[in-house]
Amino acid sequence: MTTIKVANFQTDVQMPEPQRGRNSSLLRERFPFETMPVGASFFIPGASQKICNTVLRAAKSVGAKAAGRMAIEGGLKGVRFWRIA
Repeated sequence: MTTIKVANFQTDVQMPEPQRGRNSSLLRERFPFETMPVGASFFIPGASQKICNTVLRAAKSVGAKAAGRMAIEGGLKGVRFWRIA
């Protein structure tokens, strides 16, 4: 690797480019859609819109379909996700 000094920035030449997109294997490990039967569900307390999108993308990455609905369980507000196909 060659280092070039450019206007107070250090530039590295021949540095590999980062991979694009999401790491789908990490999503598969984090969310159990591959092993869940259709109709099974899980609850994520305090889930935000960003988390909801991530969970639904994880389902799609393994060829599953999922649905999420706001819920209050045990006094905690969150989202319950179901595998629907």
